[in-house]
Amino acid sequence: MYRQLADKGFCTITSHPQGLVNDDQIYRWLMNYVDEHMLDVQLFEYDPFGLTKWAKQLEINVDWQFMPVKQTTPYLMHPTKFLQTAFVENSITRLDDQVMEKALLNAVIKEDKIGIQVDKDKATLKLT
Repeated sequence: MYRQLADKGFCTITSHPQGLVNDDQIYRWLMNYVDEHMLDVQLFEYDPFGLTKWAKQLEINVDWQFMPVKQTTPYLMHPTKFLQTAFVENSITRLDDQVMEKALLNAVIKEDKIGIQVDKDKATLKLT
């Protein structure tokens, strides 16, 4: 299934021989995407807990501003509510992207005393 989706441009299969995430491949993809679309990146937000080699490469090689964003409700509640509202009101659309569909179907809204955030329904299905 993923090979067919990769052929359609919805995902990229890792080039790592054991199927692990390839940090260099992610870094090259992001840099090519920014260049091809002539993007003027104003800010790059990242999860400091999950900081990986490719994100560290960015900090060294580009002059973007960087901001850590913790994966906790205070940081995620406003973007989560914005996205939830946009989906409900059909003000955003998505292609027939089965990778995104699987991630969205596995997403649940988690609420605590501070607000809401997206969480995974099943730990085995990653949203990355």
